[in-house]
Formats: sequence, C-alpha cells, structure tokens
Amino acid sequence: MDMEQKSYSGGEIIFSEGDDGDSAFLVASG
Repeated sequence: MDMEQKSYSGGEIIFSEGDDGDSAFLVASG
C-alpha cells in the first residue's frame, strides 16, 4: 500500500489507499 503524508497549517492530513482501491483520509488537528 502506498501512503502519502501531507502536513497543513493547523492540521495534518494523511491519505491511505486501501485494498479496495478507495482512498481514506484522516484529519488530525495539531
């Protein structure tokens, strides 16, 4: 699985690709 981590001002967004091919995103406020 390929994971891309991008940091944004005021929060962090992590994109993960599942086996189904769907992309799930998690938003963590930092």
